[in-house]
Amino acid sequence: MLSLAAVAGNQIAWWQLGFRKRRAVVRHARQGIPHPDPDVWHDARQWARQMLDAPWWWRLARAIVISGFGVLGVSATTGVAIELQAEFAIGTGVLAVVPLAIAWAWRQTQNARLIDRVEPAPRNARANARWVPFVLLITAAVAMTASIVIIVQTVHTNHEEVYGCPFQPEDQEIRAWWVRHKGKSGQAGCPVGQTSRTAGGERYVRMAKGVITTSEFGPFMLPNETFDLWQANWARLGEPTGAGLGDGSMDFVNFRGGHITQMADGHVTVEFGTPYQPPQTVGGPCVAHDRPCVVRADRAGTTVHVAWHWGIADAFNVSWRALDGQDVVSVEVAGNEYTITGLSPDASYVLHVQACDKQFLSSSKCTPSSAYVVAP
Repeated sequence: MLSLAAVAGNQIAWWQLGFRKRRAVVRHARQGIPHPDPDVWHDARQWARQMLDAPWWWRLARAIVISGFGVLGVSATTGVAIELQAEFAIGTGVLAVVPLAIAWAWRQTQNARLIDRVEPAPRNARANARWVPFVLLITAAVAMTASIVIIVQTVHTNHEEVYGCPFQPEDQEIRAWWVRHKGKSGQAGCPVGQTSRTAGGERYVRMAKGVITTSEFGPFMLPNETFDLWQANWARLGEPTGAGLGDGSMDFVNFRGGHITQMADGHVTVEFGTPYQPPQTVGGPCVAHDRPCVVRADRAGTTVHVAWHWGIADAFNVSWRALDGQDVVSVEVAGNEYTITGLSPDASYVLHVQACDKQFLSSSKCTPSSAYVVAP
């Protein structure tokens, strides 16, 4: 029986011949003749002998290690590239790598038999365990079947997380917004009522965590308290002029006839006649501790230098848009501060900061985003 060093040495020598010489060796072996280069033919025969006489544990170890590294590589690549869940990434890796590994192992064995057939070597019957291929096939079949089951189960679970409510919103526009925001597991939760009409005639659906209502700029979500106060004062407030926004620890919505604010403790206030006016300075105590806290936003003309407090994170997502606009610009930041450039000097902007930790073979885990309004 060859030692582990000899087996590894024969394999390395075979690899070092290069693709063209290995292909030439196989081509000559099919014709029943040895390769004309004695050194090349010697390395090929040694490799073929160790392939056919390899101990059972080496065959198993080689197949498992090669398949394992292949699955790990494919899983890591797909998981990072498109942020697949671990179950999807590993299942995809198994289904992609295992059939290729089986085909590769079969091909290598066939090539070794062709080479050995030209100049047969004495067989080590004790080491040549013929049950190894069956074990590999059974193991591969079990791994692939398990991967298919895991993928199907994951798809079903993800579907239930989004759609697993007793019923879904009837209104197509609201339903599309609800699905886009992760449905049952998202910020809205399951519907608790059917489609109704606001005092102004717009469609809305009351959800487990708030109310999704339509408007001229599309669907958006309001807390129950804000929605109810708006409806009670609709005659004076009228229609909203934009979706609900945050400013530090407070949420607000502007209407044609005023605005409504809701504090972190749930206290709701309505003011008539004027839209929400952001403070001239950003900072103060950090009320919410589940997200980054913006402590400074120094504005100078067309730039804003923003800084925030948070613990260790792999990256921060910083985004901004004009208070009365819809176009959002986002960047990924490594540190705890960033300078935004190219702003309009006369416009107020809404800034969002979110902390994210990147997960191996899974999507990133991010905090809720902190929202702050920066005035001119």
